[in-house]
Amino acid sequence: MTQYARPNSDGGDAEWVNHNNNTAALNALIKEAVTDDDDYMKSVHAGMGDDPNWCMIKLATVNDPDPDEDDHKIKYRAVGGGGMSPQLTVALYLGTPDPETLIITNTQTLGSEDLFQTWADYTISLNSTQAAAIGDNYDDLEIWFKRVSGFMSAEDEYVKVSQAWFECADVPEAEETTTSPAFLLFFP
Repeated sequence: MTQYARPNSDGGDAEWVNHNNNTAALNALIKEAVTDDDDYMKSVHAGMGDDPNWCMIKLATVNDPDPDEDDHKIKYRAVGGGGMSPQLTVALYLGTPDPETLIITNTQTLGSEDLFQTWADYTISLNSTQAAAIGDNYDDLEIWFKRVSGFMSAEDEYVKVSQAWFECADVPEAEETTTSPAFLLFFP
């Protein structure tokens, strides 16, 4: 089985806003289990000197997974527009100890709505070293998002995220204790 750590609070929104261009609890927009691309969070290029910041989303707690199952992933759904190749950097951090600990980061070129491309699902798989770096801190995970602002970024270039979560294996199955029949035979 699989455990899912979905967003449950904002750690810092930076310049990110909701689909109505308002500041609000962004985690609520991307935590649904069923895809809904009508509500999303977004970051828009502000022009010359634009220096986007990280949107930090705290995740719900999952139990320490089975160490024999090394299947840790970040999954998210995103699209961009306003330019030829909008990019989004997604990272997984441990929120504690202070300072935060980076587990993995990945920059993805998104499909552009301007080029008739639509929302797409993306997966970042952790290797065994990255999964082991989490330790038993599955209650401190955060997904961070940052729009990449390149030299050739067009004004009003944007990225949107409509869904995100972390997943890992379920907790180990408890071993059953058995009573030896031989022990029962000699017990008075």
